[in-house]
Amino acid sequence: MRCHALSASLLLIAALGLNADERGEWTMGPGESADTVTFSVHYTRDANHDNSSSSAWRKENFVGLDFTGNTKRNVHFSIKRDAGTLDCEGLFEATEGAGLFTFHPHPEYARQMAAMGFEDMSDDSLLAAALHDVSLSFARAMRAKNIEGLKAHELIALRVHGVTPDYVQRLQAHGLPTLTARQIIRLRNQGID
Repeated sequence: MRCHALSASLLLIAALGLNADERGEWTMGPGESADTVTFSVHYTRDANHDNSSSSAWRKENFVGLDFTGNTKRNVHFSIKRDAGTLDCEGLFEATEGAGLFTFHPHPEYARQMAAMGFEDMSDDSLLAAALHDVSLSFARAMRAKNIEGLKAHELIALRVHGVTPDYVQRLQAHGLPTLTARQIIRLRNQGID
């Protein structure tokens, strides 16, 4: 019986395209304000997939990381998001550090995203969704805005470019009811509000 349950779980993970672990490197440096840092990740899936991301993060996102010490020390902290958890360890001093991370996707996230019509969640999409905080509530709100042909990678791009459901609603209220994610991002990047 346990063997069948384990086999079923492994088949479900394979069907959803989820790896148990995604590993990479993280770095952190001072932010533009006292409550932020610049957080970067880099990971390589294979010779053809090399990914990096860097942005400003609020210090409160780093669960278990004490920013008050000025001595170099070993650290372990996590970043918890709907899409999964990044467990990070490394060396840290004040607001600077570096180390390794392991990403643990939350299988329920992929199931709920698929139920909303985002069946195209790849391993990279899950990690990107966690890094950019593409929450289930954000996905639901954007799906409710009837963005034409919205796919998972476009949902992540909307988040990266700072597009909010309120922004889409304002565009629609100004007579632009049917837009693609690409069109919305272009309008946002051009400062159209």
